Amino acid sequence: MTTANYIIEPLDPLDPGDPAQPIIANDLESPASETGESEQAGEKSVAIPESRAGMDASDQLMFVSESSAIDISLLTVVANDETNSLKPSPSADVSRDAEPRAKRGRFYEGHREAEERDALGAPPTLLTLPFDLLLEILSRTSYPGDLLAVARTCKSLCRKLTDASTYHLWRKMRRDILLPDPAAYEAEVEDAYNSDGSKKKITGVENFINNEPAYAAFIFDGGPCEICDDFTNRSYRSFALRIRLCGNSDCLEKIKKSELLSWKFMSSQPQSITSVIPVLEVNRIFRPSSLEGERATRASLIEVSRASNPSSEEINLASAKNDVWMQLCVALFKWNQIWQRNLRKIHSANESMGKKFAENEGWNYSVMVNETTYGPFRTTKYKLRENITDEELQHLRPTISRELYLFQRKKEAKIQTRLREANADNIFKLYQKLMSQPVTYPNLPPFAVFLNFPATKILQSSELVEAGYDVRSAVAGKSCIMGMLKKQIEEWAEKAKQEMLNSLDESADWNSMVSGRRMTHPVLRLDAWWKCKICNRVEPKYDIDGCLDFAGVCRHQCQEEDKKKKKKGAVTRTWSAGNFVKDDQASAVMKQCLERLGIDVEEEAEKGSRTKFNETLWRCTSCNPPLFLRAKSVIGHSHRHMSPMQVEILPQFIPSTMKTRPNLFGLARWLSQSSRYPKEEVVKINFGCQHCVNKVKSEEAQAPADPGQDSAFELRNTSPKGSAEADAPQDTLDPGRGRGKRKEFVNKFNFNGLRSHLSSK
Repeated sequence: MTTANYIIEPLDPLDPGDPAQPIIANDLESPASETGESEQAGEKSVAIPESRAGMDASDQLMFVSESSAIDISLLTVVANDETNSLKPSPSADVSRDAEPRAKRGRFYEGHREAEERDALGAPPTLLTLPFDLLLEILSRTSYPGDLLAVARTCKSLCRKLTDASTYHLWRKMRRDILLPDPAAYEAEVEDAYNSDGSKKKITGVENFINNEPAYAAFIFDGGPCEICDDFTNRSYRSFALRIRLCGNSDCLEKIKKSELLSWKFMSSQPQSITSVIPVLEVNRIFRPSSLEGERATRASLIEVSRASNPSSEEINLASAKNDVWMQLCVALFKWNQIWQRNLRKIHSANESMGKKFAENEGWNYSVMVNETTYGPFRTTKYKLRENITDEELQHLRPTISRELYLFQRKKEAKIQTRLREANADNIFKLYQKLMSQPVTYPNLPPFAVFLNFPATKILQSSELVEAGYDVRSAVAGKSCIMGMLKKQIEEWAEKAKQEMLNSLDESADWNSMVSGRRMTHPVLRLDAWWKCKICNRVEPKYDIDGCLDFAGVCRHQCQEEDKKKKKKGAVTRTWSAGNFVKDDQASAVMKQCLERLGIDVEEEAEKGSRTKFNETLWRCTSCNPPLFLRAKSVIGHSHRHMSPMQVEILPQFIPSTMKTRPNLFGLARWLSQSSRYPKEEVVKINFGCQHCVNKVKSEEAQAPADPGQDSAFELRNTSPKGSAEADAPQDTLDPGRGRGKRKEFVNKFNFNGLRSHLSSK
């Protein structure tokens, strides 16, 4: 046998086997079909292979769909006895001979369906239709893939639609799409069992004859890609070798270079092997430049053929079956070319019609496809392989128009929602920006109050969102919104001054006076401090002081009672001037400090007074012994004394009796943290009690002084480096003068030990 019997020429330039052409997947998008093995009376019967004995209808269909139509791996082919009839359906129970078969089948089938209904609930609507009506509906479909999809919905429909009584419907659909009939392909071969030289007819496609569901599944089903093994809905690239590729171009390039196929099969193997092994329908499927006479095949089939030693009769039989198989596959390849070409034409025509329709109406075609009824309608027409007509589009116009209107409304609502959320975030960012400008906005209100300003409400309004404006563009530059906002903040701060003035026992005349540079408003003076009587807490900026000045009062937001974070601006404890009371301890000590500095708070500018105060060193005389304080610690330290705290000014050159070691400001706060480095320092025995040392030095200072020591003390204080030496530890000064190292702290502790020591005092 030669390959001349099934060599074909290209039908047209749109060859789906050409890698340069797009391959459109078949309409069927579902897995392999299932079918039964019962047969309509009067039709031709074929034998069931032994390997299929005992399978139910669905198992047999899967067997047919996944197995080869001819067993090309065995050269010793034995002809099936075509006179045998089909075996009984496995659903029948042959062990129950006492009951009539029909009655027994009806009883157990009904019982099984009742159990399924109880387990799964109400049956689908498709199952409630009378089967005759369902067949009438399915007859209006256009190709066997629709029947396969319905048959796979459940076992009940699979048994009914794969029964031989429905084969007429499968055949009708096959003929409607001009699909080749497998029964038309047969060959004659000499009967080895008869000596009279008679011939018998054989076919190499026994699995497809009188088994329309299996034939449809073979053509329209998807499966794993030969290279990447990913599932694809595409049909076979080569029906003869059952090679399927996905749409990935890399898989096509890999199969050209892989050893899966033998490209010089026809010229490198003897006739006894080439005649019994199927080959590619055309080499152009994978290699457009390959010679037509050189047909490729699977390399694995060649190895199996070489290992066998068949007789001449077996070779003739296998060759005849292979010839029939190749004729059918070549016919299928030609049909697939026409099928894919028609699909492309229909798809192109429908795309052009839809785009023209959308352009005439002024609609976006992509939105019309994805967001309206037109998308499913176009897909249905493509599956039915029908062209979209202008009458159908005119009928759909009102529906599409309403759906586009609803889509546009939803789209605008989503845009406005996102813009509203962005505006809320940008308003908070605007508030943070104003906080970073203390000169322009010294007295900002809490964010909850800030949101209630008329200018801020404009930024939150729906009108601004509907107009498509965001907060950033509305407040950019010297906009009117920013001018309004600044004016409203100043008015609110002025009103807060008037309300807070009542808590300072000052004259109400200040409410009708304008502050001058040398006449500071009472609430802005250094001796004006308050506490919140609602939450008794302060912002992090005022943690050291433990109380609030006027700017802190304006910005203070009470902590929620449940201590849970809420949405920005959503508070249950609103700001009010009545929430604050005067901090008598802080106010008294600051008034005393200003008196020590000779500053009249009513006439001195706030900035100048604060500068003088910060440059001064202080000592708390209420502590026993007196404690050295920096200006930052004076207000916070005042809360440790129940009675008014007494302070005095220290000179810049601090005697050693007053200050032993200069501690870093905020050291205790840093050591109280739970991070890595503070924990390492806390355990070190490197801390001493300044109170104890000062007490000892005070006692030593009151004792009669040695003249030599006094002269040495005066020498240190009159040296040019006196200031630095005074701030430095004394045990670092003595070695530089050749003296022995003197122990400053009698007792040393770690940080926690020092805290316990102080609490005991």
